[in-house]
Amino acid sequence: MHKDLKVQYLLPNHPKSDPRVRTICKRAHPITSFLYLTSDLYSSHEKITYGYLGTFARTIKAGPSSIQRIALQRLAILDHAYAPKSHKFGLFRASRFSTQLHTLELPDQDLLENKHKNALYSYLKEQQEEAQIKLTGRTIKDFSSKSISNILLISPAPVLLALRSINRENFNQELINRVKGMHGSKNIYNSYKSIEIDLTEKGERDKQKRQCEEKLFQYDAIEKVYCPTSMLALHFILKGIPVELSNLHPLQKILGENIHTHSKQEALDIVYNSLLKTTFSIRRIRKFERFIANASR
Repeated sequence: MHKDLKVQYLLPNHPKSDPRVRTICKRAHPITSFLYLTSDLYSSHEKITYGYLGTFARTIKAGPSSIQRIALQRLAILDHAYAPKSHKFGLFRASRFSTQLHTLELPDQDLLENKHKNALYSYLKEQQEEAQIKLTGRTIKDFSSKSISNILLISPAPVLLALRSINRENFNQELINRVKGMHGSKNIYNSYKSIEIDLTEKGERDKQKRQCEEKLFQYDAIEKVYCPTSMLALHFILKGIPVELSNLHPLQKILGENIHTHSKQEALDIVYNSLLKTTFSIRRIRKFERFIANASR
């Protein structure tokens, strides 16, 4: 391993994640990537890995010991950034684990190329011009199909709840009851994916199918959105619709718990700046390594 770097790439022992880690490591170190790869969670180096599945999820669900917690705190866990599909494997955001997962805010070290900044801005502007959004899920209350008072509840990601040992059914029902209590005379729609990924008690991937219906909403017919974890929240913020996030949301610490109505330009700036603070390019992965290494000192 290069003597000036204290960063390794952790293979999480998962069939979908391991190839991603190898690819990312090879982008950083095309010739010597084999020197940076490791399966040892407990080595003293800072580490970069991809996704929550595998070693991280298994360790969390087993109830980590104090030694394991220290080891997990050396991990930077990469995930796809909120970006156009064409940049799916080129732009990432990262999380760290202390007592809980939290999204890393990146320094002003030019971790995004100008072309990616421009692509993100254009992507957000395109979304802001859309008039409608198609969601899957189920109707909780429907007083009138013509009502302009629609309340949306976007169900949280099962994996994020499982990593915090939060009972999904209880969490969802408590949220539904609260929303119904606050908006009893409004149409309420609970959005969720037809196929969701949860974790078993041992931290393994658990693919689940859910019955759902498709529904098309005009943005100007949506009054408020409750969005505990989903990045779909950004669609509604861009349209100036009030949104409530939970402390589980990747951008809650940046955006706050409640995002109120803003003008078109203000909304665009708020969302764009939140992405600039949390997104980096695979082409700047060596700079990201240095950031991770320096942050541990």
